[in-house]
Amino acid sequence: MPLKVNVGLSKEIGLPDSGSLGASCSIEVQLDQELLFQDLDGLHDNITHTFAACRQAVETELYREQSGNGQQNGNGNGQRRLPPSRN
Repeated sequence: MPLKVNVGLSKEIGLPDSGSLGASCSIEVQLDQELLFQDLDGLHDNITHTFAACRQAVETELYREQSGNGQQNGNGNGQRRLPPSRN
């Protein structure tokens, strides 16, 4: 039976005029359950790499939105909202 590992990361940054911009990432991976019993370092490496992928995705999205390369989803008060995530 595979081991399911779910990692997630969210980040919100403040914008001028009390606005904010946020992004989140969630990844579920299936790993060999033997990692849990025989290779904790390997399990930790897999989890670390998965978090790194989430971190990179979140930072890339925030940079893209801040630089004006994202979709213009303004709400009229200077705050931009990201589209809802699709699961």
